[in-house]
Amino acid sequence: SQTALFNKLKFLPHSTQPQGDPSLQSMPAIGNQPQTVAIMRWTGYVLLILMALELAIIVFPPQLTDPAWEFQTIGQIVERLPVPLIGFVLIFYGEGFLRGRWEEMVLKALSWLTLAVGIGLLLFAPFTIITTGRLVDRATTQIDAAYTQQIDRVDRFEEQLNQATDTDIANILAQRGQTQENVSPNQVREQLQTQVATAREEIRTRTETERQTQQLNLSKNSAKWSINALVTGVLFIYIWRMTDWARRGRRRRAFG
Repeated sequence: SQTALFNKLKFLPHSTQPQGDPSLQSMPAIGNQPQTVAIMRWTGYVLLILMALELAIIVFPPQLTDPAWEFQTIGQIVERLPVPLIGFVLIFYGEGFLRGRWEEMVLKALSWLTLAVGIGLLLFAPFTIITTGRLVDRATTQIDAAYTQQIDRVDRFEEQLNQATDTDIANILAQRGQTQENVSPNQVREQLQTQVATAREEIRTRTETERQTQQLNLSKNSAKWSINALVTGVLFIYIWRMTDWARRGRRRRAFG
């Protein structure tokens, strides 16, 4: 009867049920979205072109002997690394499926380019550290020079104060818009000497703070850019490893 036949069919293994064409099951999902894939890949090409133009603007004209220019250039390049990274990922998406024949050589060149970029970024880290050291030395020299100039002015004023007569002290007060009322010249001299000592200490404290702030900011940026360059460099090399299909010119219903 039909009921008995139905009960037998219920206990059949699932493997005996009709299956679709294996070749259709193995076809990648991108085959059903050719327009979307094309948009993604062309977006990747545009991102690389825009990054190349941006890189040219950043690098030219070069000032290779200026550590400040080198440091700033490294930072600008590292901060823009997500752009080419996303561009390469979009271009390589889908491997060899739905490719034009012209892309075979382009993809091979781009695959090798990811290796070159990755190695270059790994070299950025030690170069950034060296450049940071040079920049710290130069900044310290400039800060010390400014400190010396300010201290020299204070020392000259103190020397003039020690050699000043009562009339000179009165003139100094007049220049400052002050008057000498019920105050002896010696008291005025002591007050001015106290102000000189205070000014000297303020200059020293301000200079030390500025020096520490400069070193801290440079070190923080250097560490951030070095780590970003190392991580992104490793990722670019990983992309190179995973795109061996492009270097071998593997074709999957695609190239041409």
